[in-house]
Amino acid sequence: MSSSIPPFEVMDDGPYIVLVVLGTISSVLSLLGSSCVIFLSFRERHKVMHRLMLALSVSDWFSSIASLFMPYAIPSFLGLPGAIGNYDTCTVFGFFLMTFILVGCLYNAYLSLYFYLVVVRNWRERDFTLAPEAVAHAVGVLVPLAVNVVAAVTESINPSPLINNVCIYATFPWGCSESDDMICTRSDRETVVDIVFFGSIWLFVFSMVGFVSTFCVWYTVRLTVQRSSAYRFQSSSIRQSQNQNRQSQNNNNNNNATDDRLVQVRTQAILYSLAYLNTAFWPLMGALFSSHFFQTSEQIQERKLLPVFYALQLFYWALYPLQGFLNFFIYTRLMVRRWRRVEPDQSIFWIYKQILTTRQSDGMSSTVRHNTNTKSRSNNNSNISRPLAPAKNSCPLPEVTTDADNEQSAFAIE
Repeated sequence: MSSSIPPFEVMDDGPYIVLVVLGTISSVLSLLGSSCVIFLSFRERHKVMHRLMLALSVSDWFSSIASLFMPYAIPSFLGLPGAIGNYDTCTVFGFFLMTFILVGCLYNAYLSLYFYLVVVRNWRERDFTLAPEAVAHAVGVLVPLAVNVVAAVTESINPSPLINNVCIYATFPWGCSESDDMICTRSDRETVVDIVFFGSIWLFVFSMVGFVSTFCVWYTVRLTVQRSSAYRFQSSSIRQSQNQNRQSQNNNNNNNATDDRLVQVRTQAILYSLAYLNTAFWPLMGALFSSHFFQTSEQIQERKLLPVFYALQLFYWALYPLQGFLNFFIYTRLMVRRWRRVEPDQSIFWIYKQILTTRQSDGMSSTVRHNTNTKSRSNNNSNISRPLAPAKNSCPLPEVTTDADNEQSAFAIE
């Protein structure tokens, strides 16, 4: 087989091994983060947001597995260190990588839409019906699977001409689609272009849906907080009786709590979008620089060893696989905040241990609230009883409630 393969311009062993080590570290961290989120969200799967996080984390988990083993699944005839695979292994791991990139994109959009519906449209948990959700899950999984089944059957998943230790949509041998003297033994230009075009449209549309939804959440919360602040300022400027002052103070406290919840919701939505942006940006840059629309395969082979392209590959492998790792800290951010209020003297490692081993609650129990207040009033008393931990089934997101019916919405309060 190797005699029929033209010579390839591949990276020297030293720089290549650095890429593999970076990718391995990032992939392992993402696997750990995704596994923890899967474990935590599965316990709360009766709620929509947690089901979305469960699906997103499963997608991250498979992407991380594919990234972790990809350098070893590359065809061995390329001569890269550690590459012991062939066309079939390249196709299998490339299939999982490309499939769950598309799946992850859609579930990030779903998550942003969830925040939009709850914050902007005032949806509650009961407004999310199972039938539309089931259809959304089916579309999110079956369409990417179908696209990549086509790619696998047409042999359109091959080593990237730029980032050689990853298998993506490409013809093979490199440059065969542009040369009359070389025959493509794996796929053809038209098929690859069609698959890349569909994947690009999918990524662009749903990425924009996610980012626009997050912007709407940010803008809505910003207006709400500004109006609330203006109302409190106006109320404080009017001379009132003692009872009116007391009532006004209570209203201000309630408004402050509501504003804080909204700000936390906004922060969660923005952080999830930023984590996804990091994941989507680097593969996009790699695809653009290795695309025939921007440069020929010959130019790619000549330039991919230049410092700027090597730096791109460093960023790709150091940052791309990290979404599961980042999502773990975002998902548990408010849990940590809640535990920190109850146990201010404990280390962060102790808190994360409690999060992973203790079922949380939708809110801190009344006993926890009472003990926490008692501790703050009696911090010099050495015999104070230790406050209880947050009780069963805690959510990582704040809850938005209405004063009209005080009905539980999709978010959990602290």
